[in-house]
Amino acid sequence: MRKLIQPFLLMWSRRVTQIRAITALLSAFVAVQAVGQVGTNTLRGKVSDTHGHTVDGAQLLLYIGNRPEVRATAVSDHPGQFEFIHLAPASDYRLRVTHAGYVSIEAAGISLRAGETRQLQITLDSRRALSNAVSEVDTVGVRQQVRTLPLRGQASGNLETLIPGAGATAGTFGSFPVNGSRAQFNTYIVSGTNNLDPFRNAEAIGQGGAFAAPAVLLPLDAIQEIEVQTNTGAEYGPSGAAVLTTIKSSGPQLHGSLFEFFDNDKLAANNFYNNAFGRPRPEFRNNQFGFTAGGPLSYRSYFFSSYEGQHERVSVTAASRFPTQAEIAAATSLVQGAGRSVNGLASPILALYPASLGQGPLSFSVIGRSDGNTLTLKADHGEHGHDSISASYAVGVNRQRFPQGQFGLGGGSRLPAYASQSHTIVQLFAAEWQRALSSRLLNSAHFGYSRYHETTFPGDKGFNVTAIGLDTGANPVRDSGLPEIDIASGEYENLGAPLSLPRGRASNVFDFSDGIGWNRGAHQWKFGGSITLLQENAFTDTGMRGRLVFDGSQLGDQLSGDFAIASLVDLLAGLLAPGVTTIARGDSQRYLRQHRWAAFIEDGWQLRPALKVTLGLRHDQFSVPTEKQGRLSNFLPDVGLVPVGPVVLEHEYRPNLGDFAPRAAFSLGLGGLRTLSGGWGMYFNARPFDELMDNSNNANSILAGPVFNPIGSSAIFTITPPAPVPFGPGIQIFGAAPQPPFDVFAMRTHFPDPRYQNFDLAFEQRLGGQQSLRIAYYGTRGSDLPVVIDMNQPTPGSSDPVSEQARRPFAAAFPQFRVINTLSDIAHSNYNSLQVSAQRSAANLTFRASYTFSKSLDEASGAGGFYRGPVEDSRNL
Repeated sequence: MRKLIQPFLLMWSRRVTQIRAITALLSAFVAVQAVGQVGTNTLRGKVSDTHGHTVDGAQLLLYIGNRPEVRATAVSDHPGQFEFIHLAPASDYRLRVTHAGYVSIEAAGISLRAGETRQLQITLDSRRALSNAVSEVDTVGVRQQVRTLPLRGQASGNLETLIPGAGATAGTFGSFPVNGSRAQFNTYIVSGTNNLDPFRNAEAIGQGGAFAAPAVLLPLDAIQEIEVQTNTGAEYGPSGAAVLTTIKSSGPQLHGSLFEFFDNDKLAANNFYNNAFGRPRPEFRNNQFGFTAGGPLSYRSYFFSSYEGQHERVSVTAASRFPTQAEIAAATSLVQGAGRSVNGLASPILALYPASLGQGPLSFSVIGRSDGNTLTLKADHGEHGHDSISASYAVGVNRQRFPQGQFGLGGGSRLPAYASQSHTIVQLFAAEWQRALSSRLLNSAHFGYSRYHETTFPGDKGFNVTAIGLDTGANPVRDSGLPEIDIASGEYENLGAPLSLPRGRASNVFDFSDGIGWNRGAHQWKFGGSITLLQENAFTDTGMRGRLVFDGSQLGDQLSGDFAIASLVDLLAGLLAPGVTTIARGDSQRYLRQHRWAAFIEDGWQLRPALKVTLGLRHDQFSVPTEKQGRLSNFLPDVGLVPVGPVVLEHEYRPNLGDFAPRAAFSLGLGGLRTLSGGWGMYFNARPFDELMDNSNNANSILAGPVFNPIGSSAIFTITPPAPVPFGPGIQIFGAAPQPPFDVFAMRTHFPDPRYQNFDLAFEQRLGGQQSLRIAYYGTRGSDLPVVIDMNQPTPGSSDPVSEQARRPFAAAFPQFRVINTLSDIAHSNYNSLQVSAQRSAANLTFRASYTFSKSLDEASGAGGFYRGPVEDSRNL
């Protein structure tokens, strides 16, 4: 457990007060998404009187320099808040504020750089214009407070889950569910471009690696702003939740920082299992260090740069059990008593349990390692009141070694020898061009490119299993290493790395978008569109090292009622369990391609000072994925397994052309510092590629997805031999040539995109000053959600593989197929929540507290890498 972070921070600057860092605080209702995104320059704030009471109905007029035409208008709402959006960068904005009963004020020289959000405090007086009537909210001190929060690894992603309705991070991928939607259905944006890993539909920079340790992070010192929005408008993308991260811009003053954060086991307590077994406190070291530097390049051009390294060593403790010599002796006696000799492979396999760790119940630790380095660069150039250009680039490299095994059948081993080794490289480039077409019209164009490259191999990569007499027939180069060996799963520690290894992929995302913001009186129009091109080059060698299972079902359960002893009997007798002993063979390299395009229109209409209505419509089009070399196939119940092509099946599934998503919201001032707001929206979500390539958590089959099938030149064959399974020194366990029945992975040809309906109603009461209380209801209804079912699931009966095969629905028509897992769209979800939050913002105390009481019902929690197993009864979902 982390108890304390001790920072050492050195700041240097000509004038620290000129640092324009916007705080990295979260807001649950303010965000921007890059898909069709218009300009991100924003001027917002609050109007109040000299007694601290908010002033609604104040008219705000924004000019540029001495020009007479009004650039934009706004009216303060019931809590006194106002906002100007889609502004062009300029250094001489002029703001005029008027309200009946107060002296009008005017402030000039307001500067706004590209990508900047500035917050103002406006104070009106009934007798005179105050000298400090317009002041900028100082966020530097607040930002430094955020910088020193005890976040694990100073990861900005840990802040994202603090909003009401957000759940804990799902698995190791870094995504998080929001208001009942699935974790992979969020949108992640960095400096206006998609920060997307299409394989997981997770963020590329910030995604968790092995053991949930972040692979590549943006340094907090490089972040200007983090914003989260739920129930997004039409502008903000297909998802119901969007996370925007803006890389910091610099200014005319040269400035920078040096920093070092560290944490270690001296600041933590020992865990329960080590105390129970008398083991010392686990080792832990975390060093995080780097610098930032920024300043002018030339007239109206600025640069910003940062570097951060994070090196971590952490001891991962596991409670487990190894076979004892007494248990082995008892099982040996039972085998010999049954008139059988001990198999020659039994002793070499049992010798793989490290004797130095002991026998019987025990705990052991694995030293996990994560070494990451991230470089961030940004340049901004602005022409006075007309054009601005900004470009950002971030690259991160990380090497990790962590155990990924889990206790139980198919989980892999947690022992140090089999800890996974990952190498990750993430790159992201974002460019934005903003042009003021007129005083009320702003065009913003974006181009982005991101690349996520990662390979993960078993810790014993290079080990040749023939050295201990095993012959699995696995590829001795890419699929080297011990197969997964499960002896009395759930009793003894497994041997060998998880079945999902090795794997590797390179995801390329090209993102183009253009949006226009038009301020027209009481209307703020937004319209635009985008196109995103996706490339996924990946291999997933799930099951290609093989899995050997000894569960006592062949002989042991006849000789002993003890599951552990019975399983040892089967091992010593050389009797593998049929049906679960399996291997995959073939070429899993695939080159998937997809394009996505979108268009939207939205109007924010200030009907009156106390009422604002927002209406929008969005259309998203997600093309059906294709494979560069034509290696896709599908199973049709009336035809069989067929390749995707012009003859029988043109596409993997039919294109979806009807993803039109209307959205609406309102905000109404009720008087007495009270506000009522609400909204409804339809959201369609793009599918992650891992639904097609990494459905490897299905206990009934090791086939990883519908792009892998026993057909064509790159066929994937799953071999599950019947009893008795050949086993002995030098004996081919799975045979020289694949023999049926094989597993198949199918998709429904009518496969609509997942959709959510999000709705909310909130009541907010200002408690005077800077305090407020908010009570809200959030609901979500999901339909057409993905779930995996086995359309060839046998009827209940004997577990004997031959009998089981005969009871399958397609046994007569397609006897060559065993499991036919099918990616279907028949799941639904339902989420309801009460969310209460309170906040206070003051010079000496700033806090936000929230409580969420919710109930979520989901027929399946996801597919692909987020999926945790098939439904029990595919005939009754």
